[in-house]
Amino acid sequence: RLISTDFDGTLHADHEDPPVPVSLQQLLGDLQQQGATWVINTGRDLTSLMEGMARARMQVRPDYLVLVEREIYVHRDHRYEPLADWNER
Repeated sequence: RLISTDFDGTLHADHEDPPVPVSLQQLLGDLQQQGATWVINTGRDLTSLMEGMARARMQVRPDYLVLVEREIYVHRDHRYEPLADWNER
């Protein structure tokens, strides 16, 4: 199963506190534990998204990031690594 979300205005709302509801974070984490793969697909770059996730105090991490609408990063060992073969095309 694949869960693909945008970030701004879909998952994250600056005007809310917290910006990403704790119940939604728990649900995404539960679905990941059940085998779902979660992807954030956003127009942001990596630095901007990491800052947004940190400000939102997110406790759950997506398995993949699709940034600036095409660059793919995978979550490994507590960090995001680029899929170089794809990103360099």
